[in-house]
Amino acid sequence: MSPGIGPVVATAGGSRAFVEQLGADSIVDYRSETVVEDLRAALGGRKVYHVFDASNSVASVKYLTAVLEKGGSYTATTGLVGAQKEILEEAGVWHEQIWVGSVHDEKPAGGILFGAVMSKIFEMALSEGKLSGHPYELIPNGLAGVGEALVRLRDRKGGNAKFVYRISETPGL
Repeated sequence: MSPGIGPVVATAGGSRAFVEQLGADSIVDYRSETVVEDLRAALGGRKVYHVFDASNSVASVKYLTAVLEKGGSYTATTGLVGAQKEILEEAGVWHEQIWVGSVHDEKPAGGILFGAVMSKIFEMALSEGKLSGHPYELIPNGLAGVGEALVRLRDRKGGNAKFVYRISETPGL
């Protein structure tokens, strides 16, 4: 179990091997037809009061609110509109979108407090070697390499690395 909070249950699809390295207590495949049951099994009977969803698709909002206690909090990194907002309101949970700039906002239960807490968690995780940068691959030829990289993404041949381009290496610039 993670110090101070836990258990931390992560969801992953094809990037499970990468997510395992991050140290979550359990990992559930979000593509599973039994994702809600899998989440409940990973929780071992514990109740969920806080959810952080970096994807907040309609599907993730549905399966996460299915395990989130009424009155709990759901935090997302992208807009909560339409079906997502309706599902959250129907579930009776507090919900808010946060983004990097929101650490400067004076919002109840968000913004500055979230930024202060998370910066300390990141500081500890970095110093303990539990957090590092995401793997990346430098694509040669700058922007001229974008087409080939997009084909690799389409064909799922990019692994878990993020593709990085140096614009200055684009031929003819």
